[in-house]
Amino acid sequence: MSYPCAQDILRVGQACRRSAAEQQIVAGRVQMRLFYAAAAIALLVAPAHAQTQPVPKYAETGKPKSPQEIQAEKEAERAYRKSLSNIPDQASTDPWGNVRTENPSKPVAKPSAAKRTKSAAPAN
Repeated sequence: MSYPCAQDILRVGQACRRSAAEQQIVAGRVQMRLFYAAAAIALLVAPAHAQTQPVPKYAETGKPKSPQEIQAEKEAERAYRKSLSNIPDQASTDPWGNVRTENPSKPVAKPSAAKRTKSAAPAN
C-alpha cells in the first residue's frame, strides 16, 4: 500500500504533494466554508439593517395630502360604510345551545364554616 505522502516522509517540514483531484476537493471545501460564512453573516446583518430605518414619532406630520388624495379617502370611507350597511343583521348564535338544558340547575350550597365539624372537613 502506498500512502499519498510516502515519498515526502523523509523530507521534514515540507508539505505533502496532492493530486489535482485532491486539490479540487480541498478547494471546493474551502469555497463552501466561505459560502456558509457569508450566508451566516448575511442572516445576522439583515435584522440589524431593518432596525436602522427610522420610525415616525408621535406628532410628526407627514407630507400634506393633496385635494385628490383627500377626496379619494372620503370616497373610500363612503364605499366602506355603504358596504357595511348592505350586510344583513344576523341573529346571535349560541354554539353551546344544544348542550345546555332549558332550566339550569341551582348551584349546590356549600356548608358554612360554622356548621362544619371535623368529620365533615376535607381530608388533605
